[in-house]
Order: sequence, then C-alpha cells, then structure tokens
Amino acid sequence: MTIIEARGRGGQLLERFRCSKEFITIGRAFDNDFILEDEYVSPHHLRLAKLEQGWRFEDTDSLNGLRIGRRRTANGVLYSGDELRVGHTSLHIYNDDHPVDASLKLDGAEARLSALGRHRVWFLLTLVSVTITAVTLYWNAFEEFRPLTILDPLLTSVLAMFLIAAFWALLGRLLRHKAYFFAHLSLWLIYGLLGVLATFISGWIAYNANSELLAQSLQQGLSFCVLAFATWGSMTLATNLRNKARFSAALGVALVFLVVGLAGQLRFEREFSSAPDYYSKLMAPALLFAKPAENDRLLGELAILFDRADTEIQEDEESAAEESAAEQ
Repeated sequence: MTIIEARGRGGQLLERFRCSKEFITIGRAFDNDFILEDEYVSPHHLRLAKLEQGWRFEDTDSLNGLRIGRRRTANGVLYSGDELRVGHTSLHIYNDDHPVDASLKLDGAEARLSALGRHRVWFLLTLVSVTITAVTLYWNAFEEFRPLTILDPLLTSVLAMFLIAAFWALLGRLLRHKAYFFAHLSLWLIYGLLGVLATFISGWIAYNANSELLAQSLQQGLSFCVLAFATWGSMTLATNLRNKARFSAALGVALVFLVVGLAGQLRFEREFSSAPDYYSKLMAPALLFAKPAENDRLLGELAILFDRADTEIQEDEESAAEESAAEQ
C-alpha cells in the first residue's frame, strides 16, 4: 500500500492519498490517480512504479520538473519517508507500516487560551483597554483636557497590540498552521491592562514610601512577571514547544527586557548619583496612607540639601582655580 502526502510551501498538510496500484500517475489532469491543485504542476507530471523496497519515479515531460531537495532530477528511486517536490507542492511517500510520531498530550492551557479568541471576549477587552487608557491619560494630564490630545497615544497603544498579535499569529501560521489572531490580541490586551495595574500599584506604594528607587524596582519586577505570562501564553498558541521549554523561553524573553530596563536605570543612577531619592509623581492625597512629613523636618532636609549643593559648588570652583594655577 502506498500513502502519498501533499504538503504546501509552509509544510501544512493539503491532502493524503492511499493507493494499492503498482503504477500511480500524478498531475492536475482529472485522469490521474492523484490530482494536485497546484498551478505549477503539469497535467501529467510524474509517474510512480512500486518496487519491492520503494518506488521508482519518472518525470512525464513536465514543465517545471522534479526536485529532491535543491537538486533537479528526471527519475530515481524513493524510499518510505522520502520527499519529492513538484511545483510548489511537497510529496511525501510512505509505506502503510511506516512509523508515526508519538502522540502529544492534550494541553489544557492551549484550550483555555484559544477561548480568548471569541469575538465577545476580544471586543470587550478592546473596549475596556481603550477606556482605561483614555482614563489614565486624562488622570495624568496637568493641563486643560482636550479629547484630541489623547487620540494619538490611544491609537498608538491599540495599534501596538494589534501588531504584536499579528506577529504571533503569523508565527503560529508558519509553525503550527493555526493563527489564533484574536486569541493573541486578547492575551496582549490583558497584558496591557495588567501593565497599567502594575504601574498604579508600584506608584501607589512608592508614593507612600516616597522612594523613586522603590517605584522603579517594583515597576520592573511586576513588568517582568506580566511580560513572562503574556509571552508564555503566545508561545503556547503559536509554537510546538513543550511546556517546560515554553516556560523557560518566556522567562528568558522577560529577563532580557528586565536587564535592558535595569541597565537604563543604573545608567541614570550613575549620572545623577548625588540627587536625593524621592518620588516626584503627584497623586491624590486620598491615596496616601503613610503619615506626611512635618514642615520643620522637610525644611531641615531642604537646608541640608542646599548646604551640600553650596559645598559642592565651592569645591568645584577651588578645583578649577587650582587647575588654572597649575597650567600657568
């Protein structure tokens, strides 16, 4: 028994054919044993002859010929599992006793994540994301609010989510022949919403602790967790990696972004190491659960800062004077 698999350029299975005949004709014409829907395949493209341990193939005067790998050929012998390219189609020839790959265990995570692609889910998440983004922009505005001023950042954030979802959908189409575009979109919209929540939580805690360093550290840590989750979810839908490999890869991607963010933060701290560590973002007084600093204490700390600044300026002037005297 001969089994022929026709696969497209991306490796997706197009058709599977079983035949017990000794001679099998392949082409686009309707009188062939195996009919291919490929405009680059001739009406009568090739013929297979069953041998004891394989098949002999022969080009029947086709326009585009036959290829094994990158080598063009007119005839030869195939064995079970070999591949032969005709036009844009890849033919895989098997015996009926050819071993198949081991079965894959059903992944419950994939089923749950794919459910995010339902229209009511992604549409609702899009509305919620747009609303929260608009409210956040309004909340952080320190000038007269105009609706058109938030249109550009709002469209930019939504477009970014669509582009990220399109990237993962394309990767899934290439690797698994399943796009899951709307599921990816929902997943990254959730990532954006969790990112807004992480920013608020880190800012709220840092606001009460009055520490910019704490705000940046919390922001980086929460962003790492959220990005790792979103990346793992998209890898679950778009790749054939095992769960441990997906988890490790997601952590690796999130770790790269974390290192880049920390590098930028450390560079800033090195350049402005003498600046005091305080949280400068304004928030509503109702969000302050810590006891505010007393005026006398605040004025005393400001006086210390001014004295330090005067001392550093004086030291810089003395150093410049010494260097000028040394040059003369």
